[in-house]
Amino acid sequence: MQCELTIPPLRTVIVARDGATATALEELCKPSAGVCVVASAVSCERARREVDRHRAEVLLVAGASPDLPGIDCLNAWPPRYTERAIVIINSWADAVSALSRGAYEVLRTPLCADQLQLSALRLRARCSRGSAGARLCKRIQPEQLAHPESRGMLLVGERAGRLYPLEPLDIDYIEATGGNYVIFHVDAGEYIARDSIKRLSAVLNAFGFVRIEKSLLPNIRAVAYAECAGLGLFQDRKSVV
Repeated sequence: MQCELTIPPLRTVIVARDGATATALEELCKPSAGVCVVASAVSCERARREVDRHRAEVLLVAGASPDLPGIDCLNAWPPRYTERAIVIINSWADAVSALSRGAYEVLRTPLCADQLQLSALRLRARCSRGSAGARLCKRIQPEQLAHPESRGMLLVGERAGRLYPLEPLDIDYIEATGGNYVIFHVDAGEYIARDSIKRLSAVLNAFGFVRIEKSLLPNIRAVAYAECAGLGLFQDRKSVV
């Protein structure tokens, strides 16, 4: 049984170093039901004007712009812009810099439409919390009752120079970035931490985290289903509620 999403797509402004890059990203966004490109910009100031003009909810940032190089553009924006920025990076080494500047999420090239769709769904979940930033009331999960230790354990992630306590059951998956850093992926965004997948896989095994490859530690409880991606590989899909 299948059901279709009828909610409106997220209004998106693309910030790219040139028109060709912007066009390529716009084409990539077209198959995604969760993203609608309303404008593109090659400068940070133009991007701000387009966001305000269209009341855009997403900034898709790729590469350098004429006025500011690379992700340094995030330093020029106030938090109300950076917190909606999805930054496209060429190496996970750039993830630390992007997230520390307040970016909502980072995606590594090469991109596919599915990645943008999942990012849009995560943004949708965050936006649904209200313009005042009020957090959704958390339901008590059966897993918390079955594992009392989960109620007392917290992980700490950094975002925009601030440290945040994270409950293991709220984390969708953990990804290694190199240089002894990991990224915690949650509905509210991404958080960086100095840690290793090896250590976390042992600590979080009781909470449903299963290491499926060297740099990836997903929370099995956050997976709705998996589909064959060819060559003996599988691609998971997050459960959306």
